[in-house]
Amino acid sequence: MAAALPRAAAARAKRSGSGLLLRLSVLAVRGPFSSEAAPTPAPAAAAGGEEDGDDLRGRIFRLGLAKRSATAALEKWSGEGRAAPAAELRRIARDLSRVRRYKHALEVR
Repeated sequence: MAAALPRAAAARAKRSGSGLLLRLSVLAVRGPFSSEAAPTPAPAAAAGGEEDGDDLRGRIFRLGLAKRSATAALEKWSGEGRAAPAAELRRIARDLSRVRRYKHALEVR
């Protein structure tokens, strides 16, 4: 009876498309209280040699709310002595417009 429960849950997960199937397969291989450490993927190196998530585009997109100013993020970026090429700023403004964050796009432009 215990083996039927994970199969039923796996069948539901396949139909719903949730990540439950992956979690169940991990538990089936190692068990819920295994002493093996879970493998951790190696972090991918950021393009351009910057730390992961610490680029100008990431900082502006993390602002989220329109009440937060992209200008402050740009000033902080330049205050750290980092360059912001015009081409990169245009690309960021275009991407912000595509996700309907027009206020931030105008601040960057």
